[in-house]
Amino acid sequence: MIFAKFVSFLVTFLQVKGDCLTGNCEKIALNVHRDAVLDSEFVDHVFHNSVTSSPVQCFNWCTQDCRCLSFNYKENNEGKYCELNEGNHFTNKSSLKHSPGSRYYNLRRERGGIKIHGGIASCIGDVTCTNGCCRNNPCLNGGTCNEICEPASVRYNCSCPVPLVGKHCEIQLRKSCQDYKAAGENTSGLYEVIDNSNRTFQVFCDFHSEPGFAWNLIQSFSLANKDLVKGVVLSDYADSSAIHSGIASCVGDVTCTNGCCKNNPCLNGGTCNEICEPASVRYNCSCPAPFVGKHCEIQLRKSCQDYKAAGKDTSGLYEVIDKQQSNFPSIL
Repeated sequence: MIFAKFVSFLVTFLQVKGDCLTGNCEKIALNVHRDAVLDSEFVDHVFHNSVTSSPVQCFNWCTQDCRCLSFNYKENNEGKYCELNEGNHFTNKSSLKHSPGSRYYNLRRERGGIKIHGGIASCIGDVTCTNGCCRNNPCLNGGTCNEICEPASVRYNCSCPVPLVGKHCEIQLRKSCQDYKAAGENTSGLYEVIDNSNRTFQVFCDFHSEPGFAWNLIQSFSLANKDLVKGVVLSDYADSSAIHSGIASCVGDVTCTNGCCKNNPCLNGGTCNEICEPASVRYNCSCPAPFVGKHCEIQLRKSCQDYKAAGKDTSGLYEVIDKQQSNFPSIL
C-alpha cells in the first residue's frame, strides 16, 4: 500500500524529461499542483486541443512537440481538455486571462552540462544543445532552420531567402502596394516593400481612395532620410509599366493624352494638365491667383474680414493672400 501511494505521488506531482547528448541534458519538470496557475488560461496562441485524461498526459504531449511552450488544462461537465500553446506568459504576458475552472502550466526547462549566458545561442555547430526542433524543418520556401539553446522560449528561428520574411518564411515581400493588391491584400495600412537592390522599407498602402488602384505613400519625418527612397521604382498596377514617384504631366507629350482636359474641368481661367502617372490622378489644374483648389474653385481672400464678408462664419484656419500674391495660413 505504501509503495502504491509513493508511485501515485510521483505520477501526480512530478514528471521529468531528460534529453542528454554528450553530457548536456535538458530537463522539463512538472509539479501538477505547485506549477498550476489556477482559474487561468493562455489565449490566442493555441495550436492544438484535444480530450485528455489528466494534466500529466497533456504535459507529455507538450514536451513531444517543439512548438509547445505551455498548456491549458480544463475540466467541466463535458470532460477534460488539453490545449497546447505556442507561447507562454513570458513571451505574451497579456494573453494570460482569468478563466474559472481552467489551469495554466508553463514548461520549466532546465539545461545541464554547459552554462549559456544571456542572449540567443544557436545550436549550429554545437551538437550538445540540439533540441530537435529543426528535425522536421518548420521553415517554408527554402528557409534554413536554426535550433536555439537559450532562451528556451525561442526554441528555433528561420533564416529566410529574399524576398521572404516571417517566423516560418511564410510572408513574401512585394515591390509595391500594387503588387500587394494583385496578391489579394485589401486592407489599407503599413506594409514592407522591397526595391530592386533588395532594400526593404515601410510604406502606407491605400487601397480604397481610388477604386481599382493602390497608392504607395512614403513618408519620412527626417530630412536626413530623404535619400532612402530616391530613385525607387514602383510598378503601376494598371499596366505594369515602371514609374518613378511623383506626378508626370502629359503637357508636351501627345503619346499619353487621356482626354480628361477635353471639356476643361478647371474654373476661373485655370489651365488643365493631363496626367500620365499615377493613372489615378488623371489631371490637375494650374490656377491663376487668387484661386486654388482641385478645380480652381476656391478664391483666397486678403484677410479674415474678407472671408467674413464672403459669408464665412466658422472659426478655424483659412488661407489668405497678400499683395505679393504670397499665401499663408490665418485664424478666423
